[in-house]
Amino acid sequence: MNNRNFPDWKSFEYKYRGREQDAFEDLARSLFRKEMGIRYGLFQRINHKGNETDVVEKEGKVCGFQAKFFNHRIDADNIICSMRDAKESHPEQTHYYIYCNLAFGNPHRRKGSKKSDPLPDQTLAEEKITKVANELGLTIVWKMDRAILDETNEESWINDVFFSVEGRLESLIKEERQHAGIAFNSINYACSFNNRSIHIDRTDILSQIENASPSTLYVIHGDGGCGKTAILHELFDKKQDTYPICYRKATSLNVKNLAAVFHLGDLYTFPDFKEAYKDCERKYFIIDSAEHLDEIEDGTILPSLVRGLMEAHWCIVFTVRNVFLSDLLNLLKYEFRQVQINKIDVGILPENQLRTIARINAIQLPTDRILFDRIRNLFYFDLYTQYYDEIEHQYSDRDFLKLVWDKKIRGKNNRIGYLRESLFESFIEDRIKANAFFLPATKYINEEFDTLISEEIIADDPGLGLFITHDIFEEWGLYRIIDKKWENKDSIQGFLTDIGDTRAVRRAFRLWLKDKVIVCPDSIQSLTQASFTSDIPGIWKDEVLCAILLSDKAQSFLSPYERQILDNTDGLAEKVIWSLRVGCLYITDVISYKDYYLPRYAPIGSGWVYIVNLLFQHQDEAKLSIWLPALNDWVKGNLRGETTRKIGLMVIAYYKSEAYQKEYYWDRNSKTVHEILNNTVWEIKEELSELLYSRKGHDERRNGLIEFVLKETFGAMNIHLAIPQTVADLCIYYWRERPDEEDRYRYRSRSMETGYGLDIYVDMLKYFPSGANQTPTTTLLAANETIAIDFIIRLMNECVKSYSESGYDILEKVEITNGEDRKNWQWHSFGLWCMYRGTGSPVAPYCLQSVHMALEQYLLKMSKSGKYVQCEAIMQKLLFECHSSSVSAVVGSVVLAYPNEYWRIALILFRTIEFIQIDSHRALRENEAKTLYQISGDLNPNVLKERLETCKQEFRKTHLENLCLNYQFIGTKVLSKDENEKLIQTLYGILDTHRKLLKKTKGEEKELLEIQVSRMDRRRLKVRSTERVEGGLAIQFETKLTKESRKRSEESDQLNQEMYRYLGLLNWAMAKLRGEALVGNKYIDNPALVLKDAQEMQKEQESGRRGFITDAYTLEWVSAGLVKFHSDQLSKEELMWCKTIIDKKLSNLSIPINTLDGTTACIQVLPQLIALFPEDKDKYAELLFKCLMMPAYGGADACDYAVAAIQSSDLWVKDAALIKDILKRYIKDESLNTLHSYHLKVIFGLIPHLPDKETIDIAVKYLKALPELIKSHENEVHGMFDVVIYLVRLFMHTESTEILHCLPCTFPIIKESHLGYSYLIRFILEEDYCKKPDRFWLIWNTFREPIMESGTYCDSQELRAYTLNTEWNEDVKEWHSLRKNDIGFYMYLAEHSAGNAVVFEGLVKVLTTIASGYKTEGMSWIAKAINQCPTMNLNETLGLMYLELVMMPYVYTNKMQIRKNPELLAQVRTILNFMVTKSSVTGYILRDLVN
Repeated sequence: MNNRNFPDWKSFEYKYRGREQDAFEDLARSLFRKEMGIRYGLFQRINHKGNETDVVEKEGKVCGFQAKFFNHRIDADNIICSMRDAKESHPEQTHYYIYCNLAFGNPHRRKGSKKSDPLPDQTLAEEKITKVANELGLTIVWKMDRAILDETNEESWINDVFFSVEGRLESLIKEERQHAGIAFNSINYACSFNNRSIHIDRTDILSQIENASPSTLYVIHGDGGCGKTAILHELFDKKQDTYPICYRKATSLNVKNLAAVFHLGDLYTFPDFKEAYKDCERKYFIIDSAEHLDEIEDGTILPSLVRGLMEAHWCIVFTVRNVFLSDLLNLLKYEFRQVQINKIDVGILPENQLRTIARINAIQLPTDRILFDRIRNLFYFDLYTQYYDEIEHQYSDRDFLKLVWDKKIRGKNNRIGYLRESLFESFIEDRIKANAFFLPATKYINEEFDTLISEEIIADDPGLGLFITHDIFEEWGLYRIIDKKWENKDSIQGFLTDIGDTRAVRRAFRLWLKDKVIVCPDSIQSLTQASFTSDIPGIWKDEVLCAILLSDKAQSFLSPYERQILDNTDGLAEKVIWSLRVGCLYITDVISYKDYYLPRYAPIGSGWVYIVNLLFQHQDEAKLSIWLPALNDWVKGNLRGETTRKIGLMVIAYYKSEAYQKEYYWDRNSKTVHEILNNTVWEIKEELSELLYSRKGHDERRNGLIEFVLKETFGAMNIHLAIPQTVADLCIYYWRERPDEEDRYRYRSRSMETGYGLDIYVDMLKYFPSGANQTPTTTLLAANETIAIDFIIRLMNECVKSYSESGYDILEKVEITNGEDRKNWQWHSFGLWCMYRGTGSPVAPYCLQSVHMALEQYLLKMSKSGKYVQCEAIMQKLLFECHSSSVSAVVGSVVLAYPNEYWRIALILFRTIEFIQIDSHRALRENEAKTLYQISGDLNPNVLKERLETCKQEFRKTHLENLCLNYQFIGTKVLSKDENEKLIQTLYGILDTHRKLLKKTKGEEKELLEIQVSRMDRRRLKVRSTERVEGGLAIQFETKLTKESRKRSEESDQLNQEMYRYLGLLNWAMAKLRGEALVGNKYIDNPALVLKDAQEMQKEQESGRRGFITDAYTLEWVSAGLVKFHSDQLSKEELMWCKTIIDKKLSNLSIPINTLDGTTACIQVLPQLIALFPEDKDKYAELLFKCLMMPAYGGADACDYAVAAIQSSDLWVKDAALIKDILKRYIKDESLNTLHSYHLKVIFGLIPHLPDKETIDIAVKYLKALPELIKSHENEVHGMFDVVIYLVRLFMHTESTEILHCLPCTFPIIKESHLGYSYLIRFILEEDYCKKPDRFWLIWNTFREPIMESGTYCDSQELRAYTLNTEWNEDVKEWHSLRKNDIGFYMYLAEHSAGNAVVFEGLVKVLTTIASGYKTEGMSWIAKAINQCPTMNLNETLGLMYLELVMMPYVYTNKMQIRKNPELLAQVRTILNFMVTKSSVTGYILRDLVN
């Protein structure tokens, strides 16, 4: 288009000779609308050329136009006349655009003027026109001659239409419309019956499409004939004049290049196409029957077409049959990752709708059920109404199909019917042989064939050729072709060769065979026998077996072979399994999984029930393990029913058998067994409960059913829902410690888990990190609220009893009362109260944290849905039946979230003053929650996401003390004024009761209690100041106290300061030291103000200030923050002030340390103090050493903070001698006479990146001690979870080759379940952060031997981590540390995989994540792994699923490359053949493409 000729008026006159004025008016209209910003392109011109343009208002101007085409000169009077008419019609008009093909020329001297006079600016004609325009109040805008041509040249379609003799773009639009019209013409969207139109309302679907945004993708899916294309035909009929709707059959895209897609009548190009429609705001491009896209040879055509259309703002609409939906969606998703794909499901008519239509239109429906279901499909319903008068009420489905064939294909004329039928069948065979959608019309010139065209069986597109108007017609024809060839066969082998083996033929063959099995089974007896006995190609054996299993006669055909099936003679059982899993499923839905779409299948055909019954009757004889995948397919689609029950009972019996104990390990079928039990549980509740109870006391870790039930919150969901009491009992039994059992997995040392009476193995290794969905509690609550609440109460009563006796925490007994007749007592501490947030100290066991998180989540959801009465009853039960304040904390959280609804519960909580006191601490710790969750978030992104959502909830920031005060000021919204007053009086009574406690307390405790009770008592507050802020008033109060307290507060001026005045200081310090962002804090970048306010706060405290509870440790945090980040801005005196505060805090170090009270902050700055105060170097070094020597206790660990302080301050560089001395003292301490894991984290944490010889020797010594330490005691394995963090940093950053050579000393870590996973994951996380790929791969490849050569002994978690098969973020498709020269790692894995399914899963899944750019290379390593073990069992992994996700888009988009590269073709065939043996429908389909 860039080479077009410049427009000229001669071409215009030639093209429009005799009607130049009309054409010129059209040209002017096009230019004027463009000038006015009115969307007006070639499409609008063609479809709206009768429209006249009225005046247009733009930027305060009222504009109109006039077009004048003159042959010789400009007629001024003509223009003036038109101008007067325009002004008369539109008095408001201000501007008048005049388009004229001529120009005025140069002005001449006026008659009588002198030569010395200047030439006039305008010609006489122009002056005359301008004068009248001025009189009329019009401003003229001239568009004349060359100016018009210049504007035209800028708009290619205008040039094409008005000046190009060929007019290509205009012809293109007309031909596109004609092409779409022809394609749609034979597709009806309404049926005619008794002169009435029956139309199915598709308004909802049409609206979705009409409201589609530009550059979007829509996929309309449904069964063949359900009306997908008919909907688009209706859209075309209604909107073809409004916006462009272009159409292509998917098979027509099988062309040599993209331009050929647009070769309709002329050789148009894609740029021509886009140019023709560029001014259309809304436009649709339809690709019909997308299931045939796999026939496109050039895989670049479709992506290039769709991408180009989307760039030009087209909405692309695909239609596809359900069975191919997931393939299409994955193909589109692969090519267009950032584009949303919108799905529209077009189903068959619901039975009740069909009966309603029949009743309204007096249509008698068939009694034959198969026929009835067939006409729920609109294609067949249309035929049913067409031939209604000739259909008998008792017609069978077969009778109906014969009738429509005779009427539709053979036609009305019996004389030519057979010839016409033969011609149609020949056309189909020609199309399949040519692999082309269109066939040239020249080959089919005769009267009989013309009737097929006139009756819309075949359509003729003038530019492209002949095509069959509907896929179903072709399917009928193929059916007839196969039937005739069968009748005329010489041999079965010859018959199969004759019909060919294309996918279309095989589909028709299956339908034909299924029909024969039902109607005349004897006629195909030889074929069915041959499929079981003779050497016919395997593909046809599969088809015959599928057809038999799909039919209603499976039992009659297969019963003679029952013994062979049970014994798997000649692999017959495996063939039946394959046929069931590949050929006897239909797609019910497509679900989204990350970047992919997965089909959801359901079984179909009588073969399923027959096989299950056969196995059930002979379960002692059959090898059930090989049938498990097929049985699992059935129960996934059928959770209920007798057949499902039989499967469940069979699997329970198999689970109990010796066969399972022998087979589950080698056959890797325990995962499938678990899935089947989960999906059949609704039919076997009692039997499964009995089984689970009977396993109590057994070593269930060996085959994992109990572990599956207790840990897999999603995978075992049905079990949790169906038998909640059983699951609750199992949780109690397996979570609680059972000291009478001999179990090598059980740790006997004291730990926080054993403190609560829990099994440390179960808790530590199964429920970390804690989250609401980590235990079965969430599902138990949904299944049976009563059982779940009783379970939580029972669990916590038992656990808190053990905890109260453990000595791990200082607990107090508190009383709970409703003020009337109900009372309870609870054990209470900060650690218990914060259990539901995971922020308490000591840290509670993870499973208990998760239970409380689930409880809170459930109660909050219940409240959100308005179930307040039900929720309040649960909270009452928790408060008065549980003896742990941990559940009261959950209740308090729900009350804070819904204070108006739960004021009654709030009153109960307020009566326990200890709850109010501790909840203020909890609220302050909310700042830590997010950081805490993120620390372990990499181990489980789903848990992290759920936990971070809780941090966004506004009510987390408040606490019970605030709530009590709020009630006194504003009451609740659900109570009347009088009721609120009564509530306030009740609160006063509660506060007065607390005030009475003052008589029983003394000293500082009494003063603190008085302050707390007073500041939450409205009666004892007076307004100090008010300030208008956004949203209302900010009111500050001062508290009324007793004379004694008042005297003290006046002396210190404590009560003249706001309660929270110094909270900003603490927030500043905490954020700085934790590396968190701080917004809106006045201390940002202002250390002078920090110091000033901190010193002022100190003075007030010395005078007796009793401010907010956090004031007690604010100065420690602030001092540490100033020393660490602003020491260069402080004077010597100011530094000394900070030093004094830090010294005082660290002088009383004890365990356990408190992460909130400033101790950890002070530890962090010890290296800075050494540098700033060299005279006290020994003192601070001693403090560092003391911290390093403090053992771990619960949550916070002083040695961790000390090591982190040394590492972050580069103390090894600044004072290597000091740190070496500390290290040497540490290892010489007598406590190291018996080495423990917690010693190692200190030692390895103190090794610098550039160690000297002596330090290297120390590191090497203790690295070599690792194997023996791990071997010595299971407790040391538990402790190693903290050590691996330091090990990873040591190996990733050390410059010592001697240390690196000790990597093999850590091999025992890898072999320890869960610990090895943590070790490997830490390497990945460290590499992701520090980006040292050479070091990472040096380490990673060192692990090859212990992992791959002992792969069968490694836990699946370790293998997944080693293959980098981890939870990468969903959008991650590459990794900076996986480079081209690194991917040989995967070939090594493949070569040594030895059939390990977990390794294989990693080899495949990585191609969907960080190795997405290496898919072609990936084909080689996947094929290599398959060739290593072609019989590999994938049952326990997701290997097959990932294989389908990788291969589907890869094969579709690389067909040409695969076929041209023999090596790649062989690899792909190996993979697809393997997928087929694993009953993959996707593999079966893709294999056709490459073959």
